[in-house]
Amino acid sequence: MIRSPEQRYADERHQSFAFAGDAHSPAALMVHGFTGTPSELYPLGLTLNQLGWSTACDLLPGFGRNIDKLAEVSHESWLQTVRDHWQTVQPTQQPSVLIGYSAGGAIATYIASEFPPDYLILIAPFSRINHPLESLIPFAHYLKSDYLPYEDADFTDPDMREGLRKMVEDGVDIDDPTVHEVIRTSIKLPMSAVNQLRYVGQKAIKAAPLVRCPVLIIQGADDPVVTKDTTRAFVTQFGGMISYHEMPGDHHVAHQPKNSLELIVNFVRSGG
Repeated sequence: MIRSPEQRYADERHQSFAFAGDAHSPAALMVHGFTGTPSELYPLGLTLNQLGWSTACDLLPGFGRNIDKLAEVSHESWLQTVRDHWQTVQPTQQPSVLIGYSAGGAIATYIASEFPPDYLILIAPFSRINHPLESLIPFAHYLKSDYLPYEDADFTDPDMREGLRKMVEDGVDIDDPTVHEVIRTSIKLPMSAVNQLRYVGQKAIKAAPLVRCPVLIIQGADDPVVTKDTTRAFVTQFGGMISYHEMPGDHHVAHQPKNSLELIVNFVRSGG
């Protein structure tokens, strides 16, 4: 009923991508989100490339077809993957731009504090798990090994339904209550991985005051995953020049080219 990782992530857009651009145009390394893949940033990366930018995004360890191995992955491996690639981009191509989406925004913030880009662009940037029991997550795996992301799912939500259609096999009726129960109980994330996500957010908050390059932050006003209140609090941690923009929409709207492209291009073109 539920597609295997090989089936769910068969499209090449889920793999790492790199598009070469013009020699004197910006070069952007992009970082996808938690449980996501480069497909989240593929449309934006492709559109920027059509404007002459060099763009790239790596599939981070433990995601895509390797999602079943997520419990074995440390957040340090996510940071190192981006760090290694960034060190080949940042010193050689100007201007250099780091773009992070969701948890990728936290990773990009941390890397920017180590190896400063010319510009840092954060889209719905994760900084903390918005739950009153966040501080108990490090101990949660002793009580519960898995997190069930669809346990309280609203199966009438259009975005939820669109995502589920990619996860279930063809012909499965996502309005069937029996199917709902399978989805609620069989799609799992290791609680240890959620804790690694928490570490990434903590590191981003500590790193933000050390970021001195111009920073553009784009946030969906109706985002239920990374809320505007959480992002507004994150904005106050930065030590440099910040340009903050809220737009109508949820967690997905901000990284769509039609919404973010003009903001990103004008930000870099104007020098922040």
